[in-house]
Amino acid sequence: MEARGVEPLSLRLDECCRSNRANSALAEEQRAKVVLFVFDHEESWIPTEFREAMEHAAQGKMVDMERLIAGEKRPAV
Repeated sequence: MEARGVEPLSLRLDECCRSNRANSALAEEQRAKVVLFVFDHEESWIPTEFREAMEHAAQGKMVDMERLIAGEKRPAV
């Protein structure tokens, strides 16, 4: 349901994004390079618990909860 005289949020967000792009100091290609660099080299934004879980998954320490709930025994690690 839309209030009279009020634009839907999606339209307002689109307008905001367009104006931010137009006023940004870096070109879109440069911003993409910065994002990729930060993504590849900076891990502080990734929660420690998530990084630990990914290490456990790489080591094969993950358990399928549906199988466990269904009564299968937990595999020995």
